Amino acid sequence: MPRHPLLEAINVSRQPASDLDYVRAAAAAFASPGGDLTPASLTPDRALTEGELEAIRRVDMLPGPTTQQRAAHARRQSASVFFDLFLTGLPVAEVAAMLGVSTSSIRQRIRNRTLLKLSDGRESRLPALQFHENRELPGLRSILPAFPHSTSTLEVLSWLVTPNVDLTHEELPPISPRDYLLRTGDHATVIGLAGSLRVD
Repeated sequence: MPRHPLLEAINVSRQPASDLDYVRAAAAAFASPGGDLTPASLTPDRALTEGELEAIRRVDMLPGPTTQQRAAHARRQSASVFFDLFLTGLPVAEVAAMLGVSTSSIRQRIRNRTLLKLSDGRESRLPALQFHENRELPGLRSILPAFPHSTSTLEVLSWLVTPNVDLTHEELPPISPRDYLLRTGDHATVIGLAGSLRVD
């Protein structure tokens, strides 16, 4: 089975984590409404209203065993991706020093959705994929707010590293938005694609 594109893109050594670290991160992510770990589309009671769930029950169309197994696998994969991204992420203070700004400036950008963060309930880290050679990706400050507000951090990062048929460069096969930004610096095209992204 192919690895999740985010796991392919991280390309760094995993830092050791204790079982307690994993349990704490999982508990925090699952307990947080709209949290980073599990996309709403993998959890019917988050993705559907109570009325929609009741309508599905009446016609006996609740997910069967196969669908539930696939959803469970997807949740496990999301958890694996979350842990890898969190453990390889950068602390707020490190990002502030790297970009030459204050930690309060970084936290404000997180609140403004111009930088992505993941949290384990105690600490916030910024996924390294939004940076390259000690700088943020070209146009990142404008790209991230273009995503629909309901888009999760994992969904944004996955989109950034997945080849996109609308993005080519110098007769190469389609490349990911992240690679496109690094090769061309053309963030206007990426902003347009981000704004049209549908989150089901």
